[in-house]
Amino acid sequence: MSEPRLSIVPPRAPSAAAPTSVGRGAQGASPFASAWAAARRWRPQLSIEGLLIGLGLYFAFACNTPFWRALLASRGGEGGGLFYVLALGVALAALNVVLLAPLLNRWTTKPLLGGLILVAAVSSYYAGHFGVYFDPSMLRNVLRTDLAEARELLTPGFFLQVAALALPPLVLLARARLRRRPLRRAL
Repeated sequence: MSEPRLSIVPPRAPSAAAPTSVGRGAQGASPFASAWAAARRWRPQLSIEGLLIGLGLYFAFACNTPFWRALLASRGGEGGGLFYVLALGVALAALNVVLLAPLLNRWTTKPLLGGLILVAAVSSYYAGHFGVYFDPSMLRNVLRTDLAEARELLTPGFFLQVAALALPPLVLLARARLRRRPLRRAL
């Protein structure tokens, strides 16, 4: 037996004469339109902890490509190189999780992680393209940059790479429904 609905509007029963989609029948709908409709309905339910672990791995592996290139070049053909790289990547991801976990709650998760995704994508582009690493003095230089100097750095390649690196996790973050769990269960 189904649960009673708490609504003053009665449920609509489909009628045989009503069209199933706007302008076309069900058989005439394009595959692109149905895929687009399915993508718009896609809303994964994630816990804050699961989202943080996934983004910790993303920050460690995807946003640190200059670091990984340099590490692999320095390791050369040594035995156990793959194990070393994976262990270091997991350690970096765990460090990201440990440092970010105390800052996240149901109000701060999406804005904080969204901002960090953008910062990680931008800094990954500049670290890979210009070979610069971001420390406090570099951040002070960024804040003191004038408009003419900033225009030279904002190229189409910059926007393409930042979009390719940042859009997938940002879409996931925007579409995700965050599941709240008690602290004991989250640990």
